[in-house]
Amino acid sequence: MKVTPIQLFVSEKIGTVSGEIIEADKPSIECAEHLKDVKVPMLFMQGTRDELAEWSLLESVTYSLPQAMLRKMEGVNHAFKASKQNLIPQLASLTKDWICETLIKS
Repeated sequence: MKVTPIQLFVSEKIGTVSGEIIEADKPSIECAEHLKDVKVPMLFMQGTRDELAEWSLLESVTYSLPQAMLRKMEGVNHAFKASKQNLIPQLASLTKDWICETLIKS
């Protein structure tokens, strides 16, 4: 299967971007390089307990993208889980607010 620059396949240990292997336990911004070419608004929702991403790296990536917005979700992991809490309403609310702020006002 051919991997395009915007595809990221992540298993528990390894992801691939553009055919390169990236280890999930080594935080980096290499897999975000293609985002600078995206010309539409982007929403990133990130949990503070995400074991596969460092908040400071996500901030630096999203701050460098004029079309990006980063929303923090306290206590949430990479799979958007926080204990037995149902996060669908919170995810939906963050998404709706972003759509109203970013897409509808434009």
